Amino acid sequence: YAIRFNRSELDLNHKHEAQLREYDWPGNVRELQNVIERAVILTSGSQLELDLPTKKPSHSDHPFADSPTLDELQRLYIGFVSKKTDGRIGGPSGAAE
Repeated sequence: YAIRFNRSELDLNHKHEAQLREYDWPGNVRELQNVIERAVILTSGSQLELDLPTKKPSHSDHPFADSPTLDELQRLYIGFVSKKTDGRIGGPSGAAE
């Protein structure tokens, strides 16, 4: 993504690298791709700024059991819609529809 958006000067610090390794990634590779792409686009300096939830996702049936933030709820909903549409964004039966 750094090459795609002409941001080859970006660095990933050890703290963020550890967060990437420790995070559960309930959305799998697509979630990882989205996090990295978003970070590359939104980072203003040379240090990549990741926006990962700090706590592990809850495995409770109740969606508010772990008091998620609005950002976490949005991530969950985007993941839900992405799975429901098999990753299609546009077109018939895509997420945008």
